[in-house]
Amino acid sequence: MATAAAAAVEAVEAGDGQVLERNGAQRRKAGQGWKCMPFIIGTVAFESVGSIGVAANLTVYLVKRFNMGQLTAANISNIFYGTFNFAPLLGAFISDAYLGRFRTLAYGSFFTFLGMLGLTLSASVPALKPPGCNQTTQFGEHCNSPSRLQLSVLYLSLGFITIGGGAIKPCSLPFGVDQFDMTDEKSRKGLSSYYNWYYGTTTASLVFSLTILVYIQNNISWPIGFGIPTFFLFMGIIVLFMGTRLYVHVPPEGSIFTGIAQVLVVSFKKRKLKLPYPRDINQQDFLLYNPPTRGNRIFRLPLTSQFRFLNKGAIVRDGDINDDGSARNSWELSSIQQIEEAFNAVGQIEFYNKQFPEHMLTLAGSLFFVSLAGANYLTAAMANITKKVTSRHGNTSWLTEDINLSKLDYYFYFIAFMGVLNLLYFLICSHCYQYKTMSLHAEESIEIQTKVEVDADINIDRDALNK
Repeated sequence: MATAAAAAVEAVEAGDGQVLERNGAQRRKAGQGWKCMPFIIGTVAFESVGSIGVAANLTVYLVKRFNMGQLTAANISNIFYGTFNFAPLLGAFISDAYLGRFRTLAYGSFFTFLGMLGLTLSASVPALKPPGCNQTTQFGEHCNSPSRLQLSVLYLSLGFITIGGGAIKPCSLPFGVDQFDMTDEKSRKGLSSYYNWYYGTTTASLVFSLTILVYIQNNISWPIGFGIPTFFLFMGIIVLFMGTRLYVHVPPEGSIFTGIAQVLVVSFKKRKLKLPYPRDINQQDFLLYNPPTRGNRIFRLPLTSQFRFLNKGAIVRDGDINDDGSARNSWELSSIQQIEEAFNAVGQIEFYNKQFPEHMLTLAGSLFFVSLAGANYLTAAMANITKKVTSRHGNTSWLTEDINLSKLDYYFYFIAFMGVLNLLYFLICSHCYQYKTMSLHAEESIEIQTKVEVDADINIDRDALNK
């Protein structure tokens, strides 16, 4: 299956897919915009039904069909969902550095399908699940535990779903953005509608999974409840490849983490240099290294003073710039754009997509899910610590298998207190954050300056300032 997926992706990229080059070469055609949207949004909708349909009811499935205790099942679910939400960070890195968004999205769809197929088999095939057990017997801990084979199939299926989700979630939204030509006003308006349709479709998938799918799983049949999203995922793969002749494929540009490391190294090397106009960030922007961005769909970030010591990395010294205007050594000179990519505050998906540069949209989308991953890991840790601490000295734990003996009200009060602390932390971050406005540069105005032109611009700016 994996070999077939790789062959399919290679065939697509060798066919009529349109490639947007980042090295200054022209695209073959402009992005198709809304013509691509049914395929991308359809893929997102089908994947959301599958992943949410599993995560929403996984704890109940483990308790009822795998004879696990409630706390054990809850821990497994939290760890799975936490890893599932953390994986997009790795998927974003692989997409931006090596595979590109379409490849990552395609591979992720195949892995998610394999995971759902394995989960459906675990609910259908008797050899892949332990014998049934009623609730009374389960509380008495007399149920048969799942075998190694049964657990292996279960964990392997959840692992495939995690890999697939880690590839799909950070790439689906930016891949849709790639299809719009941001130098065209009509296309930019279409992008706003695309965001609305994307979020609306995702919400509809969420509602469908949490209502209809959960009802089918709990009251009708687990195999059918897992089989429906598996079928949807298969349809999603077909829909994704149906639009291959229309897609714009943005090639990967290398690891953003390397750029961050370069900024830190260069800033440290130039730490003894003095910034020009240290109290005037606008004038400083004119004199620091900020070459035009290649391509015709790139947003540019303005220079900020929040991390002033990093700005020293963009001070131009003799020999730092090649004749074509590019940096002679990226470990000796950083651009303003590299510096403002190095540090961005935490927020939500749309906030990320507006505040991050275009080639970092994949990474931007993954950070939202990383925050969810941290929440899930914290939930699992809190539950285990709370159970251990509150059961000391022979006391009844706040969290027990029998809900009638638990003290859930105390536990929820503690969660509410954590929510208050989170609100205070959010207010502090909001107060300290400096909102960045991005400028859009059209294709005809984006050219790489030569070393002579850069020196001339700097001299002109200095003369004007002296006057």
